[in-house]
Amino acid sequence: MGKKFVLIFFLLLSLSVFAQETELVFSDLGYSGIVFDSLNESKCIEMDFMSDVNSFQLIPVFSLHFDFFGQKNNTSFASVYLNDSLINEFSSFELANISGSDTSVNGWKRIYVPSDAIKKSNKLKICAKTSNSSPKIEFFSDSFFGWYSAPAIEREKSFEMNLLDEAVAGKDLTVLITLKNYGAVEQKVSVIYRKSELENRTPWVKFVSGKSTFSGTVPPCSEWNSFGCVKPGEATFSYLIRIGKVGKLSLLPAILEYENFFGDKISGIESNRLYLDVVAPKVELAPILVVPDSTHFIDSEIPIKLIVKNIGVVDAPSINLSLFSSPELSVSATSFESFELKAAESKEFDLILLSSVEGIHSIECNALIPDYLLSFNCEKTMIAFENPGVPLELIASAVLAIIGIIVLIYFYFKKSMI
Repeated sequence: MGKKFVLIFFLLLSLSVFAQETELVFSDLGYSGIVFDSLNESKCIEMDFMSDVNSFQLIPVFSLHFDFFGQKNNTSFASVYLNDSLINEFSSFELANISGSDTSVNGWKRIYVPSDAIKKSNKLKICAKTSNSSPKIEFFSDSFFGWYSAPAIEREKSFEMNLLDEAVAGKDLTVLITLKNYGAVEQKVSVIYRKSELENRTPWVKFVSGKSTFSGTVPPCSEWNSFGCVKPGEATFSYLIRIGKVGKLSLLPAILEYENFFGDKISGIESNRLYLDVVAPKVELAPILVVPDSTHFIDSEIPIKLIVKNIGVVDAPSINLSLFSSPELSVSATSFESFELKAAESKEFDLILLSSVEGIHSIECNALIPDYLLSFNCEKTMIAFENPGVPLELIASAVLAIIGIIVLIYFYFKKSMI
């Protein structure tokens, strides 16, 4: 831990429940700022202050001014503690109103804290860690602390994405985006759900309908108690998506943009990311083989039918159909192009079966829906093939022919003897 600097200042405020905003700049208390320049090491500064504020509708905010020298990256960062509890940690990426050059990133970090987090006696500690790519961080004395009548939308669970339905593949699912405002003033916002990025990065998720963007106002808190807001203002919007496969997956978070009451343009605030375990819908296929019920002879073509029925109440996408048979059997087709079947629909395939080997041979089929990891088998069919030998009709004809010849010979000799 680097050298520790201590500044003690006293903030003595007596505010009523409907008090005016108040603000204190650190430099007005004699603070001159600090430079963190110990390479790859941490250094901290502590400030003790007192506050006597009892306005539960005012929001305490620390506005901290930093300059990160070097490259804009995540390898150097600052951590802020209030009364020994970490309240924020950030890199140069997360500063508002960023300015500077190729060698510096200068901007503000606003840290909103709950009213009850500020005690009568408090300790603020700011630590920074440099890196090879960002070897110097400066904290400026124009940083300030204040209590404000303002919106408050960057709190835990104040920007959420929720799925309102069971995560079933192939079903239209409702996604609800909720924004909550714990402050006393309304807040204008813009929210986008990255429809094109969603479909490009996760092609099995389709945006069906609804609003993928929202621009409007989040109303202020409508109910308070001595601890602060208990009924935050809310704004919501929703849309429908359809997920085309089963398994564990996540949805991209929504993105929030707004301008805060300091005039900072805030962008890139992400909602929570939904992690889903998508299950298969109640799809049910019935593949059936239809074989003629007659005697089957070797080397004779046998016409058969392969029928696939969707006997469920849900459409079946991308069905892969396959036939499997004994090696002694030859089938005109054993694999087929993928196809879809709506609920209660069926599809037929006419095939030719042939065998040159006597005996009992088997044939069976399978209908697979790979997106849903569902597989349906038809009943194995056993088919007997016989060697036709000499047909009975031919034997009967030959016998009759022989009898005819014998009769002719008999009458011929009988006539000769007369």
